Amino acid sequence: MKVIDLLNKIAKGELPPQRIKFENYIYVWRDYQKDYFCKQINHSLESIIGECLFNNLNLEVEIIEEEKEIEELPKTTVVYEEPLSMPNIKSKTEYEQSKEEICDKINELVRELSRIKKEGK
Repeated sequence: MKVIDLLNKIAKGELPPQRIKFENYIYVWRDYQKDYFCKQINHSLESIIGECLFNNLNLEVEIIEEEKEIEELPKTTVVYEEPLSMPNIKSKTEYEQSKEEICDKINELVRELSRIKKEGK
């Protein structure tokens, strides 16, 4: 998205993205100021763009998506519908056991991914 598009979005009263990246710095929307602020350089986006407004209008702004927590699956999640589609499963009990094992493995991956994301911050 270009700076001009972001400014138009704000001018129209649309909800602006909460976090953006502009020229390698992360800016966070401050609703009370109606502007983005970067802690790293202690400046608002308005002050940075305003210095050379016409030169900056066509520069790119990257929208940073909000980070979402990954939730684990409950044991009752239907991982696959038909026990018959799994040739090595012969009974309903084996089906339920394998379903729980798959949920456990998925949840193990979710926990590991969450740990990696936390360490990366």
